[in-house]
This record gives sequence, structure tokens and C-alpha cells, in this order.
Amino acid sequence: MSDDADDLFQANLQLVFAKMGDGRTSLAELERGGRHFLGPFLRGVYAMDRQPPPDDTHHCVIVNVARTAEESITMGHWILLMRHGGREMLYDSFGRDPAEFAPSLAHVETTEDDAEQSEDPSVQWCGQACISVAMICKKEGIDVARQV
Repeated sequence: MSDDADDLFQANLQLVFAKMGDGRTSLAELERGGRHFLGPFLRGVYAMDRQPPPDDTHHCVIVNVARTAEESITMGHWILLMRHGGREMLYDSFGRDPAEFAPSLAHVETTEDDAEQSEDPSVQWCGQACISVAMICKKEGIDVARQV
């Protein structure tokens, strides 16, 4: 992560934590928090099998990597898809290759592969991290967000 992108990420994350806490988040909590910080730039929060297809607009979606809406209620991990025209970029707070957890997204460009969050089960702020990165994308653009 570049120093500038890291500073933006950390500053945004503190704002998001102040509003939402730093624990596990539900779809509804992410939808409310995302709308607060992102307005209409957030297209929505979805299970993997329910996300809208990319189009030519500038927006983001937060997606649970559980395969279905039913699974996302009890398990899963939140990732961010940033879309700018025909370009799509994936952010995963664990810094993983999407082929490991979402083969349907293996073709999507990713942000830096350094993890902002450990895979320790007691650390569950992936949803808040997605909002933080989306805030960077909205304000600074997808190329700056890519550096996270």
C-alpha cells in the first residue's frame, strides 16, 4: 500500500469505526453505513449470487463471498467491487487472489495484495474496510484506491 493510500485508508477506517463499530457487520448494517458514507455511489450490498452485473457507470458494490444469500446470513466475508466505466476492480481486506475464494471473479483486476486485516476469526471488520476503500475510490478515483 502506498503511504498516501494507507493514510487515506486509515483515516476513513477510523470514521467508519466511529459510526459502525469494529465488529462483524450484516448486510443491512453495511447498507446503512455505506449509504451514510457513500450515498448513491454505493449501488448496494449483495450476496455473491445476487450482485448486479457491471455497466458503464462509476459505482461500487459490496459483496459477500458466500455463494448464496442464505449462506451470507451466517458466514462469509465482505469484498468490494469498484466499477468505473468498463473497468472493474476487486478489494479484499485479506489481500487474496480472487481465484482462491470467488472463481467467477478471477478475471477481475485487484488492489494491492497486502492484507489490511489478518484472517484471525476474532478480527471481523472486512465490511468497514470495504467502505473505507470505497470512500477513496469515490473521492480520489479507482487508481488511488488500487494502491490500498
